[in-house]
Amino acid sequence: MLAVMWNLLSLLDYFLLLPLLSLFPVPLAYQLGRLRGRLRARWNPSRTALASLYVKKLLGEENLLAERYWEIISCDELDAYLFLCKPFRRVAKFIQVEGEEYLQEVKQQRKGAVLLGAHLGGGLFMNPFFHALGLTPQYVMRPVARDEFPGFLPALYLYFRFRTWCATRAVGAPPLLSGKGVEEAVEVVRQGTLLWVALDVPPHLAGRTKQAEFFGRPARFPYGAFVIAARAEAPILPFFTSVEGNNQRTFRFLQPIWHTTTPQDMEKAFHHCVRLLEQEIRARPDQWFLWDGAGVFFEPPLEERGG
Repeated sequence: MLAVMWNLLSLLDYFLLLPLLSLFPVPLAYQLGRLRGRLRARWNPSRTALASLYVKKLLGEENLLAERYWEIISCDELDAYLFLCKPFRRVAKFIQVEGEEYLQEVKQQRKGAVLLGAHLGGGLFMNPFFHALGLTPQYVMRPVARDEFPGFLPALYLYFRFRTWCATRAVGAPPLLSGKGVEEAVEVVRQGTLLWVALDVPPHLAGRTKQAEFFGRPARFPYGAFVIAARAEAPILPFFTSVEGNNQRTFRFLQPIWHTTTPQDMEKAFHHCVRLLEQEIRARPDQWFLWDGAGVFFEPPLEERGG
């Protein structure tokens, strides 16, 4: 009975509250989204406590990040409804871009690239942003199976399906599925597509992975993006997103990596990008979505370590 009530509340949360919040002006909608995130943090004390544990182990400090990162996730969940309810030009007024010269550098080459991002800040609006610049975006995703979400009409599964539909509309084409290998991805990059790949996919959900040092500990991350870039002879453009204190979004592009064709180049690029990810998390720790699952990246998993 308790599970049924929880699922009903979640359905109301995802499919009534979020649509209502999306009707407000953008900054106010995000502010209300943050409030929703704080409430969700208190409704999920076990996940919040686990996130707090990882924050302390990796950053060595006690703070409110475990609650604040729920705020950022909530803003990201709101984006799917904002995308439907508001024309992009209205949202674009609240987006600032850093490192635009790096994006232009890649654009001027008139070739595809691998956009290497992470689960930071939320980036659904990257797709209409690229379209506005005359670019062709695409992204890789793992298919979400119904049997991963037990119960009748599981709210999170239905939201994921809805969000995938929104992302498909934003991109203009269905996503590439991560379980189908790299050949299709290589081909779309060769054709001039900016292929969006997340570096911080949990290793058990990824295909080929590689070990790197992360927060001073051995960890594993997906390696597919570097294989795709090498085979397509395309650059890697690292980028991160964040929701700022004034409820504006920042799209942050970093210096592209042009040489990825040899195994040595791929290895160097991989470790460089893991360092960039760590630097971004250290600089904006409240933006990382995966705090409550951070342990899965490490070898052995972080919760099995003492101290």
